[in-house]
Amino acid sequence: MKNLLQILILFFVFCGSINSQELYFTKTHTDQGEPIEANRFWKIKPWGTTIEILYNNGSNFIEDDLLYIFIDKQSDGTYQPFDSKAITLENQTTWFVHPYKFVEEGEYEVTIVTSSNKKLVAEKLSLKLEDASTLSNVKSNTYYSYAKIVFCEYVISNKAYGEKNKVSISRDNGKITIQLLLDRELNTEIIIVDIWKKGIRSFEYDQHVETKRFKVDPEWKDTFFKYKFVESGDFKISISTANDILIKERDIKVTN
Repeated sequence: MKNLLQILILFFVFCGSINSQELYFTKTHTDQGEPIEANRFWKIKPWGTTIEILYNNGSNFIEDDLLYIFIDKQSDGTYQPFDSKAITLENQTTWFVHPYKFVEEGEYEVTIVTSSNKKLVAEKLSLKLEDASTLSNVKSNTYYSYAKIVFCEYVISNKAYGEKNKVSISRDNGKITIQLLLDRELNTEIIIVDIWKKGIRSFEYDQHVETKRFKVDPEWKDTFFKYKFVESGDFKISISTANDILIKERDIKVTN
């Protein structure tokens, strides 16, 4: 009886360890890696919607510093390879998040795999296109075809001064002013700024640094904000509307 009890305890501990791994599809998250507005059923915009893929390993640190996200899409009744992303973890953590822009409706399966090809967790995701009739006063991304991002030292009276294409951590303290210029009205009350970094072993900007949101006047034709980089590397600034329409992207190099 005692041995049976020990086996049962070990079984439940093992199951609890497995179940502690969770994969969420979420709008955003807390600083502790908790999902906010997570769902496995989403309606996406015709031009695509960014959904955060959030992996939480419970109270245990993630052992690998390199993980892969495999995204399969259902076709003819089976899930076929659709896309994959390499995730580099530079610090010990129990969770990570990767924003991914889905542009096609369908049935998906997302799997987290270690560098040794060990499957950690998998979840299904169902995407449907939002009815175009429900999208009011929304411009297509061609509306922002002539948008421009300017990196500079400061802006006075809508004019940028000290334009640059890189920033130094030591000389500039990592600080830069980012100006967004358009040939027409912004047509959004909020701009969403995503900061991406190119991974050490990657040719893509696949490390999401953070997201900033700024309130703007929809009638403005330009705006600016300040940003401070805390590490060197190759970065990309991506600015979108509140409806997740891309306005403009631009790369910048940050040196020591």
